[in-house]
Amino acid sequence: MKTKLLNQKNIWLFMLVLICYTSVSIAQNSSSNNSASDEMQGFKLEFITLDGLEISRELRLSFSSITSDGFDEGFDTKNLNVLSDDLNLVLDGELMNAQAYGPITEDKSVPLVLQSTGNYDFTIQLTSMENMGDQSIRLKDNYTESVYDLRSGDIFQFSSASGSFEDRFNIFFKSQTLSQSDLELQGLNLNFINGSNTMIINNPKNVKISNIEMYAVSGQMVENKIFENENQRVQYTLSHMTAGIYIVRVITETNSILTKKIIVN
Repeated sequence: MKTKLLNQKNIWLFMLVLICYTSVSIAQNSSSNNSASDEMQGFKLEFITLDGLEISRELRLSFSSITSDGFDEGFDTKNLNVLSDDLNLVLDGELMNAQAYGPITEDKSVPLVLQSTGNYDFTIQLTSMENMGDQSIRLKDNYTESVYDLRSGDIFQFSSASGSFEDRFNIFFKSQTLSQSDLELQGLNLNFINGSNTMIINNPKNVKISNIEMYAVSGQMVENKIFENENQRVQYTLSHMTAGIYIVRVITETNSILTKKIIVN
Protein backbone atom coordinates (compact mmCIF):
# COMPACT_ATOMS: atom_id res chain seq x y z
CA MET A 1 0.00 0.00 0.00
CA LYS A 2 2.79 2.42 0.96
CA THR A 3 4.61 1.68 -2.30
CA LYS A 4 1.46 2.43 -4.28
CA LEU A 5 1.02 5.80 -2.49
CA LEU A 6 4.63 6.72 -3.19
CA ASN A 7 4.16 5.91 -6.86
CA GLN A 8 1.06 8.12 -7.00
CA LYS A 9 2.98 10.96 -5.33
CA ASN A 10 5.77 10.57 -7.87
CA ILE A 11 3.28 10.68 -10.70
CA TRP A 12 1.65 13.85 -9.37
CA LEU A 13 5.09 15.42 -8.82
CA PHE A 14 6.08 14.56 -12.39
CA MET A 15 2.85 16.07 -13.74
CA LEU A 16 3.38 19.25 -11.69
CA VAL A 17 6.92 19.64 -13.05
CA LEU A 18 5.65 19.04 -16.61
CA ILE A 19 2.91 21.68 -16.21
CA CYS A 20 5.37 24.22 -14.84
CA TYR A 21 7.86 23.52 -17.66
CA THR A 22 5.12 23.88 -20.30
CA SER A 23 3.95 27.20 -18.78
CA VAL A 24 7.50 28.58 -18.76
CA SER A 25 8.05 27.47 -22.39
CA ILE A 26 4.83 29.14 -23.54
CA ALA A 27 5.76 32.33 -21.67
CA GLN A 28 9.25 32.31 -23.24
CA ASN A 29 7.86 31.74 -26.74
CA SER A 30 5.30 34.51 -26.21
CA SER A 31 8.04 36.84 -24.99
CA SER A 32 10.18 35.92 -27.99
CA ASN A 33 7.32 36.61 -30.42
CA ASN A 34 6.56 39.95 -28.75
CA SER A 35 10.24 40.85 -28.95
CA ALA A 36 10.30 40.01 -32.68
CA SER A 37 7.17 42.11 -33.17
CA ASP A 38 8.64 45.02 -31.21
CA GLU A 39 11.83 45.08 -33.31
CA MET A 40 9.98 45.15 -36.65
CA GLN A 41 10.44 48.56 -38.29
CA GLY A 42 8.39 49.80 -41.20
CA PHE A 43 6.81 52.61 -43.16
CA LYS A 44 4.32 53.23 -45.96
CA LEU A 45 4.63 55.25 -49.15
CA GLU A 46 1.80 56.61 -51.27
CA PHE A 47 2.15 57.13 -55.03
CA ILE A 48 -0.42 59.38 -56.76
CA THR A 49 -0.87 60.52 -60.37
CA LEU A 50 -1.56 64.23 -60.84
CA ASP A 51 -2.73 63.93 -64.45
CA GLY A 52 -3.62 61.13 -66.82
CA LEU A 53 -5.56 58.37 -65.07
CA GLU A 54 -6.43 58.91 -61.40
CA ILE A 55 -4.30 56.30 -59.66
CA SER A 56 -3.14 55.82 -56.08
CA ARG A 57 -0.78 53.07 -54.90
CA GLU A 58 0.34 52.26 -51.34
CA LEU A 59 3.66 50.48 -50.74
CA ARG A 60 4.56 48.85 -47.41
CA LEU A 61 8.18 48.22 -46.40
CA SER A 62 9.32 46.42 -43.23
CA PHE A 63 12.72 45.58 -41.76
CA SER A 64 13.83 43.19 -39.00
CA SER A 65 16.31 40.51 -37.96
CA ILE A 66 13.69 37.79 -38.55
CA THR A 67 13.14 38.74 -42.22
CA SER A 68 15.52 38.83 -45.17
CA ASP A 69 16.07 40.69 -48.43
CA GLY A 70 14.78 37.53 -50.19
CA PHE A 71 11.24 36.16 -50.13
CA ASP A 72 9.62 36.04 -46.67
CA GLU A 73 6.38 34.06 -46.37
CA GLY A 74 3.64 36.11 -44.73
CA PHE A 75 5.46 39.43 -45.22
CA ASP A 76 5.87 39.84 -48.99
CA THR A 77 2.90 40.57 -51.27
CA LYS A 78 3.07 40.37 -55.05
CA ASN A 79 1.18 43.01 -57.05
CA LEU A 80 -1.51 41.04 -58.85
CA ASN A 81 -3.07 44.17 -60.38
CA VAL A 82 -0.31 46.21 -62.01
CA LEU A 83 -1.74 49.52 -63.22
CA SER A 84 -0.87 51.39 -66.40
CA ASP A 85 0.74 54.15 -64.31
CA ASP A 86 2.23 52.59 -61.21
CA LEU A 87 5.04 52.50 -58.65
CA ASN A 88 6.18 49.19 -57.18
CA LEU A 89 8.78 47.44 -55.10
CA VAL A 90 10.61 44.61 -56.86
CA LEU A 91 11.81 41.14 -55.80
CA ASP A 92 13.54 38.80 -58.24
CA GLY A 93 11.92 40.59 -61.17
CA GLU A 94 8.41 40.45 -59.65
CA LEU A 95 6.53 43.67 -58.85
CA MET A 96 5.50 43.85 -55.18
CA ASN A 97 3.03 45.89 -53.06
CA ALA A 98 4.63 44.93 -49.75
CA GLN A 99 8.09 43.63 -48.98
CA ALA A 100 10.14 42.74 -45.90
CA TYR A 101 13.90 43.10 -45.71
CA GLY A 102 16.71 42.37 -43.31
CA PRO A 103 17.71 45.02 -40.73
CA ILE A 104 18.30 48.59 -41.89
CA THR A 105 21.96 49.38 -42.56
CA GLU A 106 23.63 52.49 -43.97
CA ASP A 107 24.45 50.70 -47.22
CA LYS A 108 20.95 49.23 -47.78
CA SER A 109 19.19 50.49 -50.90
CA VAL A 110 15.61 49.71 -51.97
CA PRO A 111 14.77 50.22 -55.69
CA LEU A 112 11.36 51.46 -56.86
CA VAL A 113 10.00 50.60 -60.32
CA LEU A 114 8.03 53.33 -62.11
CA GLN A 115 5.64 52.78 -64.99
CA SER A 116 4.21 55.73 -66.93
CA THR A 117 1.99 55.81 -70.02
CA GLY A 118 2.70 59.43 -70.92
CA ASN A 119 4.36 62.71 -70.05
CA TYR A 120 2.72 62.98 -66.64
CA ASP A 121 3.33 64.36 -63.15
CA PHE A 122 3.35 62.16 -60.05
CA THR A 123 3.92 62.42 -56.30
CA ILE A 124 5.50 60.18 -53.66
CA GLN A 125 4.83 60.76 -49.96
CA LEU A 126 5.74 59.04 -46.69
CA THR A 127 2.37 58.45 -44.98
CA SER A 128 3.15 56.43 -41.82
CA MET A 129 6.01 54.89 -39.81
CA GLU A 130 6.36 52.20 -37.15
CA ASN A 131 9.33 51.89 -34.76
CA MET A 132 11.50 54.05 -37.05
CA GLY A 133 12.76 56.38 -34.31
CA ASP A 134 14.94 59.07 -35.89
CA GLN A 135 16.10 56.79 -38.71
CA SER A 136 16.87 58.69 -41.91
CA ILE A 137 14.67 57.78 -44.92
CA ARG A 138 15.75 59.37 -48.20
CA LEU A 139 14.68 59.06 -51.82
CA LYS A 140 17.19 59.50 -54.64
CA ASP A 141 16.21 60.39 -58.18
CA ASN A 142 19.05 58.85 -60.19
CA TYR A 143 18.04 60.76 -63.33
CA THR A 144 18.45 64.19 -61.73
CA GLU A 145 20.95 63.17 -59.00
CA SER A 146 18.70 64.90 -56.47
CA VAL A 147 18.09 63.54 -52.96
CA TYR A 148 14.84 64.07 -51.08
CA ASP A 149 14.20 63.65 -47.35
CA LEU A 150 10.97 61.63 -47.13
CA ARG A 151 10.65 62.56 -43.44
CA SER A 152 10.47 66.27 -44.22
CA GLY A 153 6.65 66.14 -44.35
CA ASP A 154 6.60 67.57 -47.87
CA ILE A 155 5.33 65.75 -50.94
CA PHE A 156 7.91 64.79 -53.57
CA GLN A 157 6.64 65.74 -57.04
CA PHE A 158 8.25 64.69 -60.32
CA SER A 159 7.57 64.31 -64.03
CA SER A 160 8.17 61.33 -66.28
CA ALA A 161 8.09 60.49 -69.94
CA SER A 162 6.36 57.31 -71.12
CA GLY A 163 8.07 54.04 -70.28
CA SER A 164 9.12 51.61 -67.55
CA PHE A 165 11.95 52.81 -65.33
CA GLU A 166 13.69 50.28 -63.07
CA ASP A 167 16.72 52.41 -62.26
CA ARG A 168 15.28 55.86 -61.55
CA PHE A 169 14.43 55.77 -57.82
CA ASN A 170 16.11 54.27 -54.77
CA ILE A 171 15.30 54.57 -51.07
CA PHE A 172 18.35 54.65 -48.82
CA PHE A 173 18.99 55.12 -45.12
CA LYS A 174 22.45 56.61 -44.76
CA SER A 175 22.52 59.29 -42.08
CA GLN A 176 24.01 62.52 -43.30
CA THR A 177 23.58 66.21 -42.68
CA LEU A 178 22.26 67.96 -45.76
CA SER A 179 23.99 71.16 -46.80
CA GLN A 180 22.02 74.35 -47.33
CA SER A 181 22.38 73.76 -51.06
CA ASP A 182 20.99 70.21 -50.75
CA LEU A 183 18.04 71.49 -48.72
CA GLU A 184 17.24 74.11 -51.36
CA LEU A 185 17.36 71.54 -54.19
CA GLN A 186 15.08 69.05 -52.42
CA GLY A 187 12.03 68.45 -54.60
CA LEU A 188 13.48 70.44 -57.50
CA ASN A 189 13.80 68.17 -60.52
CA LEU A 190 14.14 68.41 -64.26
CA ASN A 191 12.67 66.20 -66.97
CA PHE A 192 13.39 66.31 -70.70
CA ILE A 193 10.67 65.30 -73.17
CA ASN A 194 12.20 64.02 -76.39
CA GLY A 195 10.37 64.77 -79.61
CA SER A 196 9.20 68.17 -78.45
CA ASN A 197 12.64 69.13 -77.04
CA THR A 198 10.89 70.40 -73.94
CA MET A 199 12.39 70.69 -70.46
CA ILE A 200 10.01 70.67 -67.49
CA ILE A 201 11.23 71.80 -64.08
CA ASN A 202 9.10 70.91 -61.06
CA ASN A 203 9.72 73.41 -58.27
CA PRO A 204 7.35 72.63 -55.35
CA LYS A 205 9.23 74.84 -52.88
CA ASN A 206 9.15 77.87 -55.21
CA VAL A 207 12.92 78.17 -55.31
CA LYS A 208 13.98 81.18 -57.38
CA ILE A 209 15.73 79.94 -60.55
CA SER A 210 18.16 82.40 -62.11
CA ASN A 211 19.23 80.60 -65.28
CA ILE A 212 19.53 77.30 -67.16
CA GLU A 213 22.80 76.39 -68.85
CA MET A 214 23.29 73.66 -71.41
CA TYR A 215 26.62 72.16 -72.48
CA ALA A 216 27.69 69.72 -75.16
CA VAL A 217 29.77 66.79 -73.88
CA SER A 218 32.79 68.61 -75.30
CA GLY A 219 32.27 71.29 -72.65
CA GLN A 220 31.02 73.97 -75.06
CA MET A 221 28.06 76.02 -73.79
CA VAL A 222 25.21 75.81 -76.30
CA GLU A 223 22.38 77.45 -74.33
CA ASN A 224 22.09 79.95 -71.47
CA LYS A 225 18.54 80.92 -70.62
CA ILE A 226 18.11 83.67 -68.03
CA PHE A 227 15.12 83.27 -65.70
CA GLU A 228 13.46 85.33 -63.03
CA ASN A 229 11.06 82.60 -62.08
CA GLU A 230 9.95 80.94 -58.85
CA ASN A 231 6.86 79.17 -60.14
CA GLN A 232 6.11 75.58 -59.12
CA ARG A 233 6.45 74.46 -62.74
CA VAL A 234 8.70 75.85 -65.43
CA GLN A 235 8.41 74.66 -69.03
CA TYR A 236 11.08 75.59 -71.55
CA THR A 237 11.43 74.49 -75.19
CA LEU A 238 14.95 74.18 -76.60
CA SER A 239 15.47 75.64 -80.05
CA HIS A 240 17.70 74.42 -82.89
CA MET A 241 19.14 71.48 -80.95
CA THR A 242 21.02 68.80 -82.88
CA ALA A 243 20.99 65.16 -81.82
CA GLY A 244 23.48 64.34 -79.09
CA ILE A 245 24.23 64.17 -75.37
CA TYR A 246 24.06 67.36 -73.31
CA ILE A 247 24.55 68.42 -69.71
CA VAL A 248 21.88 70.74 -68.29
CA ARG A 249 22.51 72.88 -65.19
CA VAL A 250 19.63 74.56 -63.36
CA ILE A 251 21.09 77.37 -61.23
CA THR A 252 19.21 79.02 -58.38
CA GLU A 253 19.51 82.57 -57.12
CA THR A 254 21.74 81.35 -54.25
CA ASN A 255 23.95 79.47 -56.74
CA SER A 256 22.74 75.97 -55.87
CA ILE A 257 23.07 73.80 -58.99
CA LEU A 258 20.96 70.88 -60.19
CA THR A 259 22.72 68.91 -62.96
CA LYS A 260 21.23 66.39 -65.37
CA LYS A 261 22.40 64.61 -68.51
CA ILE A 262 19.88 64.52 -71.39
CA ILE A 263 19.86 62.88 -74.81
CA VAL A 264 18.39 64.77 -77.75
CA ASN A 265 17.24 62.45 -80.56
